[in-house]
Amino acid sequence: MIKKYLLIPVFLSILLAFNAFAAGSSDSGSSKTKTQYDMAVSHINAAKKFEQKDKLDKAKVRYEKA
Repeated sequence: MIKKYLLIPVFLSILLAFNAFAAGSSDSGSSKTKTQYDMAVSHINAAKKFEQKDKLDKAKVRYEKA
């Protein structure tokens, strides 16, 4: 009888401990990464600057990357 009362709390504490560890997020540093859209916008803006400086070859390369 005593074993039954000891077994249930121990089992519940182990169960809750594993759930607490599983609740963490592995999404560290995702705010620093650029999306593909943001990278394309930066390539297009760079290409526009190259066009203003009459460097059309470099602008063409940037447009292709975008």
